[in-house]
Amino acid sequence: MKKYLLKTLLLSSLCVPSVSWSVGETSEESDATKEEAKAEKGTTAADHQASEATEAGMALIKRVLTLASLENFGDSKTGSEEQASLALFFKALERTLATNKELKKERCDVLKSLTKGDLARSEFLPDLSFETGINGEWPYTHTIQKTKDDSGKYSSQPGNEVRNPTSTLSAGLVLKQNLFNGGVSLANRKATSHASKASFEAYKAKEDKAVFDIFILLLNVIHQRLSMKQQEGNVLIYKEFLNAALEKRKVGDIDRSEVALAESKLARAEAQLSAIKIKLEGYVGDLERWTGIKVNDLVLVFPDFAKYLPKDLGEIKNIAAKESHALLAGHYSALAAKASIKVAGREGLPHVDFDAGLRGSHANKDNLHKVGNEYKEFQEQEATVNGLYAKTDTDTTSASVGIRLVVPLDFRGAARANESSARHEYVKTTIEGAKTHGDLMSDLETAFYTLVEQKKAIEYQKRYVKANEISFQVAMQEWAVGAKVFTQALKAESDLVEAKGYLLTARRDYAETAIRILGIMGRLNGKTFGIATYDFNPHDKKANKVDPDDVSAKPLRVAHIAESPASKESRHVPGAGTAPRGVAATPPRKVGMQPIIETPRRRGVVTQDQQVPETPEQQTTTA
Repeated sequence: MKKYLLKTLLLSSLCVPSVSWSVGETSEESDATKEEAKAEKGTTAADHQASEATEAGMALIKRVLTLASLENFGDSKTGSEEQASLALFFKALERTLATNKELKKERCDVLKSLTKGDLARSEFLPDLSFETGINGEWPYTHTIQKTKDDSGKYSSQPGNEVRNPTSTLSAGLVLKQNLFNGGVSLANRKATSHASKASFEAYKAKEDKAVFDIFILLLNVIHQRLSMKQQEGNVLIYKEFLNAALEKRKVGDIDRSEVALAESKLARAEAQLSAIKIKLEGYVGDLERWTGIKVNDLVLVFPDFAKYLPKDLGEIKNIAAKESHALLAGHYSALAAKASIKVAGREGLPHVDFDAGLRGSHANKDNLHKVGNEYKEFQEQEATVNGLYAKTDTDTTSASVGIRLVVPLDFRGAARANESSARHEYVKTTIEGAKTHGDLMSDLETAFYTLVEQKKAIEYQKRYVKANEISFQVAMQEWAVGAKVFTQALKAESDLVEAKGYLLTARRDYAETAIRILGIMGRLNGKTFGIATYDFNPHDKKANKVDPDDVSAKPLRVAHIAESPASKESRHVPGAGTAPRGVAATPPRKVGMQPIIETPRRRGVVTQDQQVPETPEQQTTTA
């Protein structure tokens, strides 16, 4: 559906080379009136014109496709390759668009004030309407200048713009009779088409903004391709700098720091080139995914494109919104027959216009507006489909006859003012879409990078937590090994504990593990254990000669914490108890992996006043 819509709107834009807008213009009849003025020679002329426009448009597509693929970059050898390629692209595209006869002329009609109303209204009965207002016109024409190069070939370049501002005062009556629905309009709407501002506004409100988004993506593709070619040139330049620096380094003209500087610049340029290529691949992928066709087969042409190309490509997004008015057409009108006669009048004097004709129209509307003066001809439905307003297709054919009195005023100043005011209003309403789109893209980009940073933070936290989990598992394994060794030692030396009041463990880390086990046991049993430690130096064998059977081998420091009445009364409060004078009592601790007693790195000794579980199995279970 998107592909069909894109092709339809593309052909529509090529068939209608001009863009018109009006201030204060709300009736569909005003658009139809302008369309009627373009086909004064009837159906045959309209078909012929449409055929020529289609052929010219297809020829234009083929030429622009070659340019859009940027395959001709580097043909010029003058100056830097990038600058020459860029100039070649701009000039070729300007020449292609300027020489196309469908894009030579533009006409801007500006209405300072317009009043329209229905004197009689019925769906299948004659309608009598009137209109009056001041019409300021600002038509201008591109002149084409042909130049001859040294090889004798002629080329066309855009010349000056000829402007002829005029103002007229008009008043008229139009009698229109609806004939039937369908039929002629279905064929006529294929001949010519024009953009409807109301449908454009409705189109912007739709969820599916395919054409506008594709427009932006295509411009981004062109921009990134140009940036890529320029950056590739920068990489080549920095490679030459590096090679030159290496050569100078060999002969000793420069030191290593300058070579490192050249290497860093080259690395930075290559990194920027890689980033541009990644971004370009993303844009190209989006285009191909949205349209279903290859990028080199896709082209969107909007009026006066060449005039904006030499400007900063970063500003083209705003221009795209302005000119995409001609592409976002949802309203089609066509003429079957038309006759217009000037009954009386000369240039600069009042004259009477008489027109009559048969008109067929097709309205493809999104029912986003209430029934009112804006769309009197159409019966709108308020039905919704999946929460979206339903679309109404209406085909009508009507005959109209009217007479209009036109008084030329020749208000050049007023015309300029009207044109300026209308352009301001038009740009204001259409550029808002691009600004909104740009803000949205900026917000999305910010949100994306925020999401990336959050994801990085989450990954870091996961790695951090994983490392903690591994450390915890290792600690648990060590704890289990230490508990097993301590239990075995405790069982083997229980007699020694009872006889001499302390326990010497084989290794210091086991002593620390034993301290933790005793602390946990103390929590579970509501007891506080005392720990006696020796100063221990594993590299001093003489100082470490301690005979377990030697009662005179007393510890250097003894922290003997006996079970007190306070601990008996509060067995559910871990760590509660009193200490002898000179020894700090162990404060209550929160349950966790924190050590119960702060211990120096010395071998542990357990005093005989401690209460030890009767069996190793019971001790292990308790721990």
